[in-house]
Amino acid sequence: MAKASLDKALASAAVRDVCDVEVHWRPFFLRPQRLEDPSCREGIVPGTKGTPAGPYWHGFNEKARTYGIDMSGGVKRFPFVLYSHRLLEYAEKTAGWRVQHDLAGRIFKAYYSEGIYLGPENLAKLAKLVGLDHDVVLAYLRSDENEAEVKKEGLSWKGIGGVPYTFINGRPAFSGCQDPATFANAIVAATQQLCPGDEVKIAGLANAAKLNGKCGVLEAFDAQKKRWHVDLGGEGIKAVREENVILAA
Repeated sequence: MAKASLDKALASAAVRDVCDVEVHWRPFFLRPQRLEDPSCREGIVPGTKGTPAGPYWHGFNEKARTYGIDMSGGVKRFPFVLYSHRLLEYAEKTAGWRVQHDLAGRIFKAYYSEGIYLGPENLAKLAKLVGLDHDVVLAYLRSDENEAEVKKEGLSWKGIGGVPYTFINGRPAFSGCQDPATFANAIVAATQQLCPGDEVKIAGLANAAKLNGKCGVLEAFDAQKKRWHVDLGGEGIKAVREENVILAA
């Protein structure tokens, strides 16, 4: 539901008339212990290994219909979610965020609406629908390529208790599905704050005073370390606290 609500917000004049938005899906694991259980790779029978006895999402179906989506699909096996996360990471790296965002929606629909098991074979079919090479994707998912990296990123987030969890310009925003107006208001509010691409000046540093007065471009905000990555050109990229970054005149 969260993606459908977000898409409505992105399509609204409130957002379209103010800013351009990119959406990036990042991995996160609510139950990381299953990542190291080899038996989970072929799926988990409902009611075993601490899973629900059936499709718990049916309780959200009425609300889902208000966003134009269906969540009445059944489930015979809960999937090993690392496959989907690896595919989304692959889609972003090889085809860009728009393809990744489209693919995320197709994965959600296949699982929650159509009861499709999200193993490598079915995920490769979904990837083909967004223009990715089916055979290449299938070989990738059957290998361990990029598995360690995706697991590391997914396990690195702190303080997140529910999914999806939304970050805007790298800053924590909120957890769970929000209505379109909440998404839109948060996105518009973020345009009044520092954003990637802004030209800034570094000031007020004590331990690296030589950087004070240097100008650069914001690349990304690291929410966990609470620092901006600032591209200073020939001096490289520096991680700087937000209070030490001001918009260049």
